[in-house]
Amino acid sequence: MKIVSLSPEKFDHTGIQTVEKNLLRTIEESGMELEKVEPNFIEKDFPFSRTIDSLLKSKVIGSRIPEDADKVLVPSQERVVFDPEKVDAEVIVYVHDLFPQTHFYSYEEGRGFLQRNFLSWIDHKLTSRYMRNLMKVDKILTPSEYVKYDVETHTPFSGEVQVIGQGVDNLPETDPTDVDRDYDLLYVGSLQGRKNPEFLKRSLETAVGKGFNVATVNHSERDLPGDTFTNISDEELAELYSSSRFYLHPSYVEGFGRGPVEAQRYGCVPLAYPNPTNREVLGEAYFQVRKPREVCLYLRDHRPRETWRRKARANSRKHSWNRTREKFLEAIR
Repeated sequence: MKIVSLSPEKFDHTGIQTVEKNLLRTIEESGMELEKVEPNFIEKDFPFSRTIDSLLKSKVIGSRIPEDADKVLVPSQERVVFDPEKVDAEVIVYVHDLFPQTHFYSYEEGRGFLQRNFLSWIDHKLTSRYMRNLMKVDKILTPSEYVKYDVETHTPFSGEVQVIGQGVDNLPETDPTDVDRDYDLLYVGSLQGRKNPEFLKRSLETAVGKGFNVATVNHSERDLPGDTFTNISDEELAELYSSSRFYLHPSYVEGFGRGPVEAQRYGCVPLAYPNPTNREVLGEAYFQVRKPREVCLYLRDHRPRETWRRKARANSRKHSWNRTREKFLEAIR
């Protein structure tokens, strides 16, 4: 069996590409033939290069797919820029989430005039295109039951949807000691609208104002309270998780939410905004917070007991790559 994947030659450290690397490794280790097809048309890093690339690549990506492919794997829904009905192979897409299309969170105040009025129009056109193509694929894989529900109830897709999950045990092991954690609160992620950035900022500011040590990790320098880390290694990220008491997870909605589950693996207890994905993915090993002052109450009044840490670690073990690999192979064979 020959599987063609729309994947770049090099991967970055985002959660999406972490999942992609592991899925492709699963194919290679299973003995199936794998061929990667570059999903980008323009690879140069200049102003508007990503926008231009998105506008043009629909004309060429479909033609790059070999005719002898048995299955085409699209590791991220935004790469379905070709018409699946014109490909003589089964098309399988890993849908991380559809929230830009099925949910709305206001963050206009953080966007400039050009973004609101011109680039938003282009983004709408591109999103409409890949959503139309997505509705034609043969099978959709999702990281959670919540994303499966979102696909089945908020789109007209009539094909098969299968939950394969994600694993969080790719990061290195660290010293399991829980004595003297340096940080009281940690956040790993972006500041996009659905991540509830105002809640995040106010919680961090309040915590710092009350003398707590906080840290954040993201892909670019951000003006956030406390210590900020960018472009760190897996080893450094694991050490940060191991050095933090609580993990702040303020998102309104997530397709899976790798950060808090990775934190659980290292005994760092999540403080999370209540939503359906957290109830599914984090189990009973987290605490709900709805206001920034509640975050500080946990920091002030609770030093996570070892029983909490054990519960967090136990929940993270439910999300292993071995389990995801088994479900993935079942789905693509």
